[in-house]
Amino acid sequence: MSAQAINEFVYGVLDGEAGSLGATGVYVQGDVAPDAELPYITYIQSPAIKRRISNAHAIIRRTVQIDVMAATPDEAETMGDNIEALMVGQGVAADESSSVFGGGFELREGTWRTIFAPQPVVDNERVYRVSILLQQDEALTL
Repeated sequence: MSAQAINEFVYGVLDGEAGSLGATGVYVQGDVAPDAELPYITYIQSPAIKRRISNAHAIIRRTVQIDVMAATPDEAETMGDNIEALMVGQGVAADESSSVFGGGFELREGTWRTIFAPQPVVDNERVYRVSILLQQDEALTL
């Protein structure tokens, strides 16, 4: 599965549920609209890690970071909970030479959720950010 396909899948799932999650928009991290209204969601895919496990097989681990930006800590954490519930188990179709383990996305091993201190923005407003890290392992036949 290509990185572009994963990004399109994540965007499609989040954008399709943005209204029910309470988000005003979904953006690629670093490309937020200048007039974006809180709360909104950003996402980015980290570089994949490939590990060969035999002469004929390998595993690729992909990590996606989803951030919630909101006006209150409760709103950010609630949206984070709802995004976790939405995304965990979401499967991305693998291609002919691979298969996705475990049916799809899962919470990343180790630290998977970070709640940041309030961040100042324009006009002394505060923005609260919750970051969620999801991973997906894909088995490859080489």
